[in-house]
Amino acid sequence: MELSEDGSFYTIKSATNENSLVNLKFTKAAPGFVAGQNGTSYYGTDPKSPWGSMRHAFWPRCKVEGSIITKAGEVDFKGLGLFIHALQGMKPHHAGKL
Repeated sequence: MELSEDGSFYTIKSATNENSLVNLKFTKAAPGFVAGQNGTSYYGTDPKSPWGSMRHAFWPRCKVEGSIITKAGEVDFKGLGLFIHALQGMKPHHAGKL
């Protein structure tokens, strides 16, 4: 996953699984946003020392180009889309319980 130098699009490429080869480009078509001051939610009983965090950033309107190739064939993703960038700063089983 790579953000363009000017911050206007993300390119997502994955060939880790031959059953789904991913090559997508999300170009921002409207301003993005995060909730709160920096888009990060913190978890734990001590606000000064949280045990976990999650960050979400949203691009609600994007132009999407590219495809995902599966054994059943190629799926063309040309059109409009939504991009959500989520970073998990805790163990997955903790995030799943929230």
